[in-house]
Amino acid sequence: MLVIFVLLNIFLVNNISYHYTNLKQDQSMIVADAYSRSVEKVVVANEITDKLLDERIRVALFTLLASEQEINESMTNDINESLKRYADVLEMDEIYLYNQELQIIGSATLSYLGWQPYYDHPVMVFYNSDEPFLIEDIRKDSESDEYFKYGYIKLSDEKMIQLGVSAETINELISAIQIETVLRDIQLAEGVDHVYFIGEDLSVINVTTEYITPITQSDFTSFMSGQHVHTITLDNAERYIEVYTPIEGSSVLNSGLLVTRYSMSEVQSLTRSTFLTIAIPLLIIYTILTYLIFSRFQNSERLLELAYVDPVTTLHNRTYLKEQMLKNGFDNNSDKKALIFINCSNFKYINQTYGFHTGDEILFDIGQRLKAKDNLKNIFRFTADRFVVFNDKYESTKDLIDQINSINQVFSKPFSIKNATLNIQVQIGVVEIENDYASFDEVMKDANYALENIHATSSTNYVFFNDVMRGKISKNETILNELRQALNNNDHKSLFCHFQPVLSLKDNKIVKFEGLSRLTSKSLGNVTPNEFIPIAENNQLIIPLGFHVLEQACQFLQELSLNGFNDVKVAINVSAIEIFQSKYVESVLSLLNKFNINPSRLTIEITESILFSDFDTINQKLRQLQAHGITVALDDFGTGFSSFDRLDGLNIDILKIDKYFVDKITKRRKNEVIISDIISMAHKFGLRVIAEGVDDKAQQAYLKENKCDMIQGYYFSKPLSKSDAIILLNTWSKHSQLHKDK
Repeated sequence: MLVIFVLLNIFLVNNISYHYTNLKQDQSMIVADAYSRSVEKVVVANEITDKLLDERIRVALFTLLASEQEINESMTNDINESLKRYADVLEMDEIYLYNQELQIIGSATLSYLGWQPYYDHPVMVFYNSDEPFLIEDIRKDSESDEYFKYGYIKLSDEKMIQLGVSAETINELISAIQIETVLRDIQLAEGVDHVYFIGEDLSVINVTTEYITPITQSDFTSFMSGQHVHTITLDNAERYIEVYTPIEGSSVLNSGLLVTRYSMSEVQSLTRSTFLTIAIPLLIIYTILTYLIFSRFQNSERLLELAYVDPVTTLHNRTYLKEQMLKNGFDNNSDKKALIFINCSNFKYINQTYGFHTGDEILFDIGQRLKAKDNLKNIFRFTADRFVVFNDKYESTKDLIDQINSINQVFSKPFSIKNATLNIQVQIGVVEIENDYASFDEVMKDANYALENIHATSSTNYVFFNDVMRGKISKNETILNELRQALNNNDHKSLFCHFQPVLSLKDNKIVKFEGLSRLTSKSLGNVTPNEFIPIAENNQLIIPLGFHVLEQACQFLQELSLNGFNDVKVAINVSAIEIFQSKYVESVLSLLNKFNINPSRLTIEITESILFSDFDTINQKLRQLQAHGITVALDDFGTGFSSFDRLDGLNIDILKIDKYFVDKITKRRKNEVIISDIISMAHKFGLRVIAEGVDDKAQQAYLKENKCDMIQGYYFSKPLSKSDAIILLNTWSKHSQLHKDK
């Protein structure tokens, strides 16, 4: 019996050691996997952020270089205020201007004025180099000890500009992923006695002075093929197991072995207890195994919670959503699936007003309210103020509408935090996941696009993504590609101008044409300006598009002169982005000079909205244009926020009354039409008036009676090609002469 018990205990002890070793192997694998994924994701995110900062600084440097003359002019006034304005527009945290002695003479934040760099300071090194500009890696500022990403550019007069973006957050990310920091965090985990990392060259990264088990290159190669475990005994006679877990390398992660060491003291103690307490061996074994299994479960749960649970709301996070959708959203086509994307549209104002702590409390409350709804399952926090409900099985659209109604009920009741009652406004985008989806990103892109299609005038706060939206996305991509290609190739066939005539009511003559941009797509046919101009604005193409239009206007003016119409003018529309260019006036004059066009024949049309960008700067540019004889017109008057008080100080020559007021001429009683008052007031300010969108004879007669100077609209003529516009001029001049002779 004794032999049986001894053998049984030996068997049980060996079995315990085996399970304990397996447990530690699994735990090491989870730790290594979490380490690899965390480092890789954060480093990739940091690289992307750094590249975006590079591009942002590059654009800012060359914008300031293009504004060199304006900066020099501001030297006589307040250079610091000028630099501050540039810093605000370019979203820079600091801009310094150095003189030829490399002394700071201007600062956007009034910092370090008069400072000079020492001999081997990065500023001095760049200034003495042959490089025209430089964008540094993130470094600690020599004066403030804060982390910045700096860029430098040399000006033509041997001055230099330095600008910088604070990189404290990025530096914290970099520090957080240093392998020594990661190893220290693992060392603090329950049950881990020691951890270190062995590189491919057998170099060791060790955060303590604990004993390191030496291995050979052959051992390293063998261990990299799979997880390896061996037992060691240290000087204190205590036995340990070491688990060698291979870490596969990538572009941001070095290959090597992550070594985790676990004490065998528990197993040794258990062995002694088992032999000494033969009477109750099974109870001891059961207790120990239960403890080990429970500990393993707790450790696994803790790691899963860190990886997949949002700490603010306790909801599952975006990573878990992606894995669940990859698992259930695309492979199994038997059940209908949908994603409901919730955007708290006014949440950022709550953070700005009450602080992030209050914002986190509300986010937690939102999560609890959503979880309390019986028909809402699989709820996730996607980003800061966005949530997702993933429905992996529904019968009809009605089921989704019911869920949307439940979500709206959650937000219909105000949130009470710190004696404040706050209402959260939500927008909801819904994507029904069908067979044409192949990835998580495609679903989220379409859900986000659905959100963008919820307008303030919509009758509901939710939108289902549909084929129309899908077609619009595809269409917009086609338009963008063809627009960019036309601009790159200076293509006047697919990207061209039509010209709509403007008629003088005083002498019935065509005095002007407005150049209107047109795009013809190979696959889509004619594309309206309302479609391609916003795409140009959103993709940094509005400046080359504006130059393209100006060039065609100059060509048309040249053709008008060749046909004897030297007094006919051409107007073009200009955006705020174009006017804000430091050399905008010079570039316009240069193109006019290239085509030998008198500046007085060009009219620049601006809209009311661009005046709100920077009224003083815009108004100054308009005065410069007028000084060279260029006419300035305010387009779409009455549709924005302009007032006659504002007109008194605005450098314009012509007021264009929007079609909205012209349409009222025939739709309201005569004493209710205010367009006559607008015309009268404009004349008192010394402005000429053009009425847009004149569509019938009655409108023309009313405008002539009330002394409107000029009209433009389809009643007289639609926009025409250059050749048709010249034919119209010839025909109209003969008609006018014949009418005059009679």
